[in-house]
Amino acid sequence: MELVLFLSAFALLFVSRDLQALFRPRTSNLLLAIPTFTVLLPVFLSYPLQVPVVLVVPHLIYLAVFVAAVVISTVRMLRQRTDKSKGIVTDDTEGRPPKAAGAG
Repeated sequence: MELVLFLSAFALLFVSRDLQALFRPRTSNLLLAIPTFTVLLPVFLSYPLQVPVVLVVPHLIYLAVFVAAVVISTVRMLRQRTDKSKGIVTDDTEGRPPKAAGAG
């Protein structure tokens, strides 16, 4: 039952393109550190509950997705901070130089 729910949830994330949206660098992705630890603790420390062996793989997949999203966002934030300290101005959404005034 749980595997069916996992597969359907993952398929829904993929079809709705929300999975791809997770891998776009956003500051809000740093909030995924919370579910990262809620997935991490039961799998590796058996706290607060023990995860059945069948559900370890789905936990690891979600863990990988959450960690990747957090790492992508953290790297981008560190790059922006480094660029600002060097005096490089970038567009906040894509990390590219800003468009000239009047360009559409």
